[in-house]
Amino acid sequence: MIKRVAQRLNVSARTLQRRLREGGTSYTKLVDEIRFKLACRLLDAPRTSITDVAAAVGYGDSSSFSRSFARWSGMQPKAYRRLRARQGRSGASVRRLKNRFTPHSPSDFCVGALKTPVHH
Repeated sequence: MIKRVAQRLNVSARTLQRRLREGGTSYTKLVDEIRFKLACRLLDAPRTSITDVAAAVGYGDSSSFSRSFARWSGMQPKAYRRLRARQGRSGASVRRLKNRFTPHSPSDFCVGALKTPVHH
């Protein structure tokens, strides 16, 4: 996929990777952030199944998606959904969760520390 993105930008894949690294990010981090943001939006629709959300963000099964979502956010998709239902669409707790993607560079799409330790 990075090759297609690089082609569209008229640079080689290695040049794109180098430039992203110089900017403090990587292709994988950018994809993860976009997937996370899209997943959050899709999870806000209670009638959309987690399996459908997983497929929409590029996962073949919901368990892989759930592991990634937990890595990104510190909670399972079902817990995120419950939080959204409790807090409402503009809940401060959810804003704090989404702000875990703190940029390292001027780009709004850079991914910083993805989560703080979660204690069970």
